[in-house]
Amino acid sequence: TKCTSDLDCNDLNPCADDSCNLATHTCENTNDDTNICTDNLFCTENERCSAGTCIFDSVNPNDGITCIRNSIKR
Repeated sequence: TKCTSDLDCNDLNPCADDSCNLATHTCENTNDDTNICTDNLFCTENERCSAGTCIFDSVNPNDGITCIRNSIKR
């Protein structure tokens, strides 16, 4: 599929910069480890991009309950 703008090239990877090469009308998805990512999981922290992949550190809760998020209504 040929692209006409950067919006046509979104690969849904937060660890990649997506652009359309207007000379060739092809998408270029380049890994960018400075981008911000999240895995949206409660059992992880320090999410970061590495080689085009969102990586993280596991959290080990001390309360004996495996990764439960408490909801608080405000």
